[in-house]
Amino acid sequence: MRANRCFVKLVCTILSPVVVFVILASACCAADDRPGELEKRLQVFVGNVVMLPESGAAVVFLVTMENDRYLPITIGQFEASAILRSLGSIETPRPMTHDLLLDIARRLDGKIIGVTVTSLDRSGTFKAMIEVERKDGLIIRIDARPSDSIALAVKTGAGLFVATSVMEQAGKEIQEDSDRDPKRSEPPEPPPSRKIVPETIL
Repeated sequence: MRANRCFVKLVCTILSPVVVFVILASACCAADDRPGELEKRLQVFVGNVVMLPESGAAVVFLVTMENDRYLPITIGQFEASAILRSLGSIETPRPMTHDLLLDIARRLDGKIIGVTVTSLDRSGTFKAMIEVERKDGLIIRIDARPSDSIALAVKTGAGLFVATSVMEQAGKEIQEDSDRDPKRSEPPEPPPSRKIVPETIL
């Protein structure tokens, strides 16, 4: 009897993330069955990731494909390291949050097709959305943190976007004559440790 209880507990522990994902996906389906109604958005790439040792935070710079504007987002250093690892294709001993999301999506025959920074609230917190396409073609949208979403987009090669309204609200123009250009022509190369440069927020 004790062995049976242990087995049931083990199965529940393994399946719990999947169950949560299914519940979230089911909740999103009814509201997100019209994928054409997304707000206008701009495609971006990760131009740089900068650590801020004094504050314990970091800043990720999302640069437009036209290289004319960028969006700085303050995130935790742990999340910043996850993005740098994804950029450098470095695997971790244990799965991180974005790795878990990707694994669950794949096990449910889903594919990550896009990530969008959707809004910025009054407290200065950014919100993001992950788009998952199911095997039957239905697109599911799931709310997520920008840091996890960005790492997921980099790892999978999915499209990375910023809502036009967010870029207009919090984005900055890139000055051609600036000595501190946040943009890089290409994402950081591995090893990530070489790209961790203390700076202040621009």
